[in-house]
Amino acid sequence: MTSADGSELFPGAFIEPFCFSDRETVAAHGKNIIIKYFYDGSCLAKNTKGSSFFFGKGSMLITTIPIKCIVLTDSHCQGITVGLNPKKIFESMPEYITDSIADFSEISKKFKESFIKLHPSPETNAIFLPLYSIPENMLDPYKRLKITELLLFLAGLKMPLENDEKKFPQEQLKTVAVIHDMLISEPQQHYTTEEISRKYFINTTTLKKIFKEIYGQPIASYMRSLRLKKAAELLCKTNSSIADIAASSGYKSQSCFTKSFKEFYGLSPTEYRKNK
Repeated sequence: MTSADGSELFPGAFIEPFCFSDRETVAAHGKNIIIKYFYDGSCLAKNTKGSSFFFGKGSMLITTIPIKCIVLTDSHCQGITVGLNPKKIFESMPEYITDSIADFSEISKKFKESFIKLHPSPETNAIFLPLYSIPENMLDPYKRLKITELLLFLAGLKMPLENDEKKFPQEQLKTVAVIHDMLISEPQQHYTTEEISRKYFINTTTLKKIFKEIYGQPIASYMRSLRLKKAAELLCKTNSSIADIAASSGYKSQSCFTKSFKEFYGLSPTEYRKNK
């Protein structure tokens, strides 16, 4: 996602898509910051010092040191790579932006020798997801706006981040990634943690710990959120009845679905559909 003619969007900035099915080396160095937003798939990222993090859909990697990304499942990893040299960008930015943030030009120092994982969040999704739906003729100016938005986000990020490094064997990480793919492919099914543990030969406590570390939520909360987001999408895009949407989202009764939906969105399914 560089500009249409292949040039930088700003002096010192580029955006481009990535997709790999095995492994990829990220050659970040010095004052350049490499950011990867993971749109789909999952991988394990390692740096040369032995630190590693698991990255799944919606998570974001920030690094200024070389790393290797390894796909753990029989799939692929895709998303958006952003390369930034904040000092160069700062020199070409309009004053109304640079004057409003005192430490804007200090972002390179802020992320010196960094290897950081950010869990999925509304803030990072709002920066990157629109790039997948913008018409081609509007993409370049929109990407310039997104570079600015991303720099503002980085400038406001409080450091140090709580990146508690938890080391798990790669085979366990791969197993949990496979379990995640299975769960999201069958959101209407309800499995207990014990059933999953037996099926995939993984300790229940280990499964819970790794799943929450990777995806930011316990399995039950993650799946509830997934089912309700799917239901909200069906409410907006189809004319299906509330009862049919409840059933396809994995709820045994319309009343249980309505109660859960209202707790999550603050509106009943009927109200949500009318407002959207």
